[in-house]
Amino acid sequence: MKNTINVIGILMFLIIVSIVSYFVGSIITYKKLDNSLNNHKVNYQSFYATITDIKDTGREKEPKLLTVKGLDINDINFRGDFKFVITEATELEWRYTNLNVSELEIGDNISIIFTGNIQETDPAKIDHVLKIQLLDDKK
Repeated sequence: MKNTINVIGILMFLIIVSIVSYFVGSIITYKKLDNSLNNHKVNYQSFYATITDIKDTGREKEPKLLTVKGLDINDINFRGDFKFVITEATELEWRYTNLNVSELEIGDNISIIFTGNIQETDPAKIDHVLKIQLLDDKK
């Protein structure tokens, strides 16, 4: 009889410890996950520009170097001259359809979506252009 009570007590203790451990572990895990997500936020920026020059880079993975001039409707920080490389990862689109780099022309109005820093050179260099959208009505 005493053995049965001891076994039941030990089982109850183990069940309670398991439940408490589960909840403590899940709280710690969710806090770590939340902190991890907050530390990896990406800030995207965009501005409008007109293409002023297109050059071949001679590299396969980065085929074109674009130089653009920011439009007057932009914030004052995005009204100057900028240059950036179009990489394999850069999305090009016009009216929700994909474009090829060869379809961009000098004088085209575009929207540039990027992340990261802008190097303060002349023209300013944008490091990570994510997407270019052609804004003109006709291709």
